[in-house]
Amino acid sequence: MTTAADTTHGPRPAPLATLRQLYVIVLRLQLTPLRVLAIAALGAVAVLLGGLTRRDDDPLQATAEMVAGYGITVAVPLCVLWLATSSLGDLVDDGLLVYLWLKPVARWQLPAAAVLAVATVVGSLVVVPLVVAPLVAGTSELALDVAVSALLATLAYAGLFVALGLWLRRALWWGLAYLLVWENGIARASEGASRLSVGGYARSVLARLADVELADAEGHQQFTIPAGERTTVEVSMLMHSCETLSARAGSFATEVSLRTERAGMIDDVVTVDFPEEVHTGSPREAFCPNATATSRPPG
Repeated sequence: MTTAADTTHGPRPAPLATLRQLYVIVLRLQLTPLRVLAIAALGAVAVLLGGLTRRDDDPLQATAEMVAGYGITVAVPLCVLWLATSSLGDLVDDGLLVYLWLKPVARWQLPAAAVLAVATVVGSLVVVPLVVAPLVAGTSELALDVAVSALLATLAYAGLFVALGLWLRRALWWGLAYLLVWENGIARASEGASRLSVGGYARSVLARLADVELADAEGHQQFTIPAGERTTVEVSMLMHSCETLSARAGSFATEVSLRTERAGMIDDVVTVDFPEEVHTGSPREAFCPNATATSRPPG
């Protein structure tokens, strides 16, 4: 005679309930005094820089460039990298990860909870100061644009670096290499590559929402001329090594070359002739701080 054992399983917990519990666990592990103070300090720098951009001749442009250059390019990715790569690593160090895997929880919920926890900390300590910076600078119309672009960057970087922490050992160093080589190297030098970078996408969102032109890593500004329309381009020239030139020397320009692109690929180089020859002026007329009475040859 055989008897069958009656095994009953309890109801599976609701996904939102378990996700909330995992979120609280990861968030508590993230909120160490050192991390909070360091990240809050980076956020406070944004507010200070916002106060400085208030004195600029064009505070709107200066504030947008500060948010793009410091907030989206430096503060947000570094803070997210620090937290995201350690969010699941802390669970391993504390011996909680194995315990969590044994729970009847969907596997996607733990990384999702880590992304939400990282976004909460960085959003509170970095994104909020970045939103306050335009208010301090007197450009409150930028606040919403900064919030949208910075939050998008935070969530995208959080997802990327949490996945990096799951796949690779020493994810922090791999993440730093990614930021240095790709985000601040290749992607800043190539318009096509910037479309595949988180920072480049977030900066383009900020530029489009705020209706400003952001300079690239070399100080060049990119702009779009719709088909059948025209625009005015301001060209500025800078004289180098003027202290070694003769008093009558100067620089002349008769044309400018514009690199045109379509869909991020180099399409053509258009040469535009100036209506008249442009002269920078002689070193005596220009501001040349290193020049002396004997540094310039006669002529």
